[in-house]
Amino acid sequence: MKMLFCLCVVWGLACPLFAQTPYLQPTSNLPTQTIYDMLSDRQGRIYLGTDKGLFRFNGKNAWLIPFEDAQQADFTALREDKQGRIWGLNFAKQLFYLENDTLRTFPFSAGEPEGRLMNFDFTEKCVWIATSNTLLAYNLQDFKLVFSKKFEVHLVDVISYQNHIKLYASHFVFTIDEQMQFSSETTTFTGESQFFLQKDKLYCLQRKESPHNYMIWDSPTQPFRMQKLNFPPSVFLYYARATHEKTWLCTRQGGYLFEPALGKTTLVFPEKDISDIIQDFQGNYWISTLNEGLWFCTDLQNMYYPLEPLKNTSIELQSLFAQGENLYAGLTNGHIWQASQTQPTKWRDIGKFSKEGIRRVSFHPTLPLFATNKGVFDLQGQPIISFKEYVLKDAHFYTVGKRELLLITFFFRYYWVDLDLPPSLPPNWREEQKSPSPKWRGVGERSKTSLFPLRRLGGLDLDSIRSRDFQRSAYTTKVIPQRYYCAVADVANQKYWVATDNGLFAYDSVGKETHLKASGKPIIARQLLTDGQARLWVSTFQQGVFVIENQRVVAHLRAGKELKSNFIRKMILQDDKVWISTDAEIGYADIQNFQFQEILPQQGRDFCITEKGLWIALSQGIVFMAGGQARSSSIPRLLPIRKVGKATFAVEALHYKNPTEIALHYRLKGKNWRTIQELQTLLDYSELSKGEYEIEVFAQDETTKARSKTQIIHFKIPARWWETWWWYAIVLATVGALIFGLTYLFFERKRKKQLLKEQLWISQLKALRAQMNPHFLYNILNTVQGLVYSNRKTEAGELLGNFSDLMRKSLESSENAYISLREELEMVGLYLLLEKARFDDSFRYDLAYENLSDYMHLKIPSMLVQPFVENALKHGLLHKKGDKYLRVHFDMQPETTQHKLTVTIDDNGIGRKASAEINQRKKNKSTGFATRATAQRIALLNLDKKNHITWQIHDKPQGTKVEIVIHI
Repeated sequence: MKMLFCLCVVWGLACPLFAQTPYLQPTSNLPTQTIYDMLSDRQGRIYLGTDKGLFRFNGKNAWLIPFEDAQQADFTALREDKQGRIWGLNFAKQLFYLENDTLRTFPFSAGEPEGRLMNFDFTEKCVWIATSNTLLAYNLQDFKLVFSKKFEVHLVDVISYQNHIKLYASHFVFTIDEQMQFSSETTTFTGESQFFLQKDKLYCLQRKESPHNYMIWDSPTQPFRMQKLNFPPSVFLYYARATHEKTWLCTRQGGYLFEPALGKTTLVFPEKDISDIIQDFQGNYWISTLNEGLWFCTDLQNMYYPLEPLKNTSIELQSLFAQGENLYAGLTNGHIWQASQTQPTKWRDIGKFSKEGIRRVSFHPTLPLFATNKGVFDLQGQPIISFKEYVLKDAHFYTVGKRELLLITFFFRYYWVDLDLPPSLPPNWREEQKSPSPKWRGVGERSKTSLFPLRRLGGLDLDSIRSRDFQRSAYTTKVIPQRYYCAVADVANQKYWVATDNGLFAYDSVGKETHLKASGKPIIARQLLTDGQARLWVSTFQQGVFVIENQRVVAHLRAGKELKSNFIRKMILQDDKVWISTDAEIGYADIQNFQFQEILPQQGRDFCITEKGLWIALSQGIVFMAGGQARSSSIPRLLPIRKVGKATFAVEALHYKNPTEIALHYRLKGKNWRTIQELQTLLDYSELSKGEYEIEVFAQDETTKARSKTQIIHFKIPARWWETWWWYAIVLATVGALIFGLTYLFFERKRKKQLLKEQLWISQLKALRAQMNPHFLYNILNTVQGLVYSNRKTEAGELLGNFSDLMRKSLESSENAYISLREELEMVGLYLLLEKARFDDSFRYDLAYENLSDYMHLKIPSMLVQPFVENALKHGLLHKKGDKYLRVHFDMQPETTQHKLTVTIDDNGIGRKASAEINQRKKNKSTGFATRATAQRIALLNLDKKNHITWQIHDKPQGTKVEIVIHI
């Protein structure tokens, strides 16, 4: 009670201080809370001059624009020239202009000007710059100095006004016309003053001196007239800003709306250190401050009414409801406050109704009754029915005939209560009725008796319980099968619905139950509402809103489609609209086409609808939106698409009302639409083939479906270098040359192979010739003849047999380029056997081999070894006296991928030097034929081999040794 008494005292003291202000919403994602200046350019972009530099802001994010050679980061005095470039000053009074997304220092062509930069403005072709003692004009095209004039007085401000330049200095205002002619006017203003334009009139406002006055020029050629400003004398003016049809004065104590024609000011945004106020292209207001960042206001008629007694307390608003001309606010301390809609700043406490706070209130449509979570009360707060033990979840009043019924829901059961009241009540009804006793009947236990035969409702058998309080003992033996959330009835169509934690159930007039589902899944309802067209609107905890007609879901409003969130806080029926509050927005859906229109992109504690408009409860205040409509436009703006590459385009959209729900839709004409949830993006079509194309792009608010105009961009992909005729000619010529070269190489190689083959055959024939030379044949036949004369017929027959075998094998091998090792050994053996017959017994030979047992089948070039053996006999051993010895040795050495055959021919003859001397004496005799033929043949064989056949001759003290290495 002491706390309540203190609260009432504070409330009574604070009532005269209650005020209304436009509803402001703070802006997040800002890099700083200190903003000096703002600008909305012709295209709708917003620029913020802050203590950390210049930022571009799209309602969602802010991007820092880099400086070029800046001495300080602070940025202010934002202007836009006729070419759309953004200009500004930093606190070091450096002048910058925005070009290619970089702030570039202005290049003073005549050197740095004298004095301190004060301000600047633009005409069609020039930028006019005022320093503390000089006025300068530079051409906007090439930044060349075109005008300069010094003054003896201190200059303060400059402005362009209808092709004239107005220059303010202490006690003077100078005018420069189009012919650069000067005129001046004397004023009483001293110190800081500021020019601004509004409705084709020029104003100069005195900022510091009190009382505040201002000068007005109706045209640049007429003298000014002085007007007194109705403004608090102690308030210092930061800045005057004209936005569309309104003029704002920005001060440390708040933002004032200024009516220049009357000199009247009205405090609109109190208690904020406001530096600037602008209006974007959608009609929203942006309020910058020096210490609280940026604030947002959709409409000046959307008012905020703070409940001042709740300030600096832990008590908050929990629910809001309306009845007739009154508003009722349920607080977290269980109290209900009442105020008139015409005076929403004056509230009175009508009593405490709960310990845990007032969450839900339902009003009777005609009688002065309402139901809360702790009972049914009259409008003076007197209890009609109280629930001491249980908390009411849901309540609805119904009038059927002369009966007043109340459908109430608890966690464990729902009831129909007969209030037993007459149709109308006289002013002293309580005294006459003597506390009427309500009658009720429980139906949560699914009684077999029909709840509604409405044709018999007048005689409905209600259990008569005289106690005004529910008694726990009456239901302790009942089993609670499920938890109940809410229930609602459609009396005209004789049906009602009950929502439980097991799903949603419908009951007809005879009690038939139907379990309603959506896509085969139970519907867990939070609130039920009938729209007067036999349709049920169902709000849920996590499934959005369902619309059910004839026990079938006909519409589903959900996140990602119509709504931002599936968590529904509350629904209210008003005329042909169902108002819906989620944890992210408040708006309404049309009951005919179910289209959703967002009104406020912010959640509230609760809301209600009256004829005046929409009322939204925040934690310690109420927001009012006249007519329940958002005044600012919801149509996004698609900026002109910029080409940043041969086939790359920069796309940017602006949507300050609801920037988080913007989407860019684009496509190549004739293709499918694509969507990206961004305010800006790059479209790259550089991979397209050559040809002419069209891109279609539009921006859309995905919640309201409001969309911008579609932009169509025509562009052409030129032929790449690989698609040009000269490239095709080069490719064709290259391919032709390649084909010709490959063909030439193929036939040349084939020719060389054929030539090599022919040369090999020739060399093979030469080898055969060397093996079958006439001298050898003559010697063999002469030996045979000698043996015959000596009557050694057996030996002669063997010699002829060996000779015929050698001839046969030699002729057979001459037909093959390669023969087996076995065949080569046999031919060498036969040859040595025949040669031994020529010599006397002094000649011995040894034909040996190692490691050949498994390799006799391997192939080697035919008639390769025999010429070296013949050379050893003919030139080494033939002229030797005494013992003659020849050793022919074959040795196979296996390797990883090939086998190496080493053939050694070793004799003890006279040696190469002595043999050469003998051959020189026999000048008429051809010498070395076999050796040369074999050498040529080896060279030809090596042309087609990776591992060459090699041979070496080693001179010994007595004899010669030859080594031949063949890779098989």
